[in-house]
Amino acid sequence: MARRQTPRPLGGFTLSVFFTEAEHRCQDALIGAQLLQQGTSARNTYLIWFALRSILISAAAISQLAGGREGARATERATFRSALGIDRTCVLHNRAVRDNAEHIDDRIFRARENGLLDSYVSYNVGPKNAFRFTPPQPFLLHFDDTVGIVSFWADEVSIPKVLAEIRRILPLAEAASHQPFNVEGLER
Repeated sequence: MARRQTPRPLGGFTLSVFFTEAEHRCQDALIGAQLLQQGTSARNTYLIWFALRSILISAAAISQLAGGREGARATERATFRSALGIDRTCVLHNRAVRDNAEHIDDRIFRARENGLLDSYVSYNVGPKNAFRFTPPQPFLLHFDDTVGIVSFWADEVSIPKVLAEIRRILPLAEAASHQPFNVEGLER
């Protein structure tokens, strides 16, 4: 799908909708955090991975709303990013693990075609150094619950850092989504 090249103004009612969506995605991520705690306590791998996906998808959605790090979307959404204090270095822009997990079919084919997938280790929970394989095996999906790092092969992201950013953004998104706007002119 081709990306739209002409800028679209983000203000008024549309901006309010963006703030409301960010608020909901923050709440989704925090529900994921609660499920992650439950899954970790119960050592329920399925619940842990469901929770991790929820957190990563929610974070990526906020990054998408913010327009990413650069380009036309980032330019047109500067007001939104500024209001939430999201800059180019924001951890929410680290979408590699989520993208890899979401496009797992393509990543598996690529790895196989490049001779990187003779065997693999996946959906593990625990420190990577606790797993000793001879010969060493690539970790397709791994969550080190001792430090909160989720990884997909070489890509990784800190879940505690993602959740800290979500917690920072939530009150800003809530406040902005409840600001009145002028319906007539659709301006805030």
